[in-house]
Amino acid sequence: MFSACRNLARIFRIGRVLARHDVLFLLEGLPVGSLVASLLRPMVRPAEGRPGQRLARAFVELGPTFIKLGQALSTRPDLMGEEIAHDLTDLQDRLESFPFEDVRRILTAEFGEPPEALWQSFDEVPVAAASIAQVHFAQLRGKDGQLR
Repeated sequence: MFSACRNLARIFRIGRVLARHDVLFLLEGLPVGSLVASLLRPMVRPAEGRPGQRLARAFVELGPTFIKLGQALSTRPDLMGEEIAHDLTDLQDRLESFPFEDVRRILTAEFGEPPEALWQSFDEVPVAAASIAQVHFAQLRGKDGQLR
């Protein structure tokens, strides 16, 4: 019972994001989704852009799993239509990077030390950003202090 309630809450959270971006059409073909869409319809506010652009923004807000879903859907114009699939291709290689303070926090949590202690140099500006990670140039420091 608890997991059913948790799943329903998750569906409503997803639905609220889709409503905020005016893309409830994504839920309308699903059994529970159509009920959620009808309940959330009053929350819909007109949003800028084509449906695929709005859907891409909603997927970015929902996080990495939804970005991956959008990337997969971008290869399926037979499911989403040509225009929406084309708009979702932005999720493949045009994502915004996240702040370096988040990078510092994540690296410190994972390695137990800040980046400055592990790398001789670590560029704060990423060279690429994707759905799950971003890439920074860095130069390792060896245990003896020598560069590797």
